[in-house]
Amino acid sequence: MADPIEFLFDSFSPYAYVATHRIEELGDKHDREVIWRSFLLGAMFQVNGHDH
Repeated sequence: MADPIEFLFDSFSPYAYVATHRIEELGDKHDREVIWRSFLLGAMFQVNGHDH
């Protein structure tokens, strides 16, 4: 089996919502395991000094 797909998603993102419905299908199509990793994009902006 090929390297896994590491799927990083922000649960508050509408784009991630759409992607969550397709990622497993994509992994199956390419015979790759999907590793789900959630993170908060807003928190990353705060850490990097971007408050808005």
